[in-house]
Amino acid sequence: MCSRTLLCVVCLIVVVWVVDAANNGAAAADAPMSPANTSSSSEDGPITHSVSGTFRGAWMETRRGRRFQ
Repeated sequence: MCSRTLLCVVCLIVVVWVVDAANNGAAAADAPMSPANTSSSSEDGPITHSVSGTFRGAWMETRRGRRFQ
């Protein structure tokens, strides 16, 4: 009886793990590869306004292709 319960628990864990892995893969495949701010003006870099004046920065990219300043 105990071995049967253990087998059911192991099977349940495997099924949950497979379904979770499939859901994570689908979510990653549906995500856009580049952010929405890919207009021609953002190709030159972000613009920062301060008391000293206006500065043009540079974009960096994460390993997933998301841009940040």
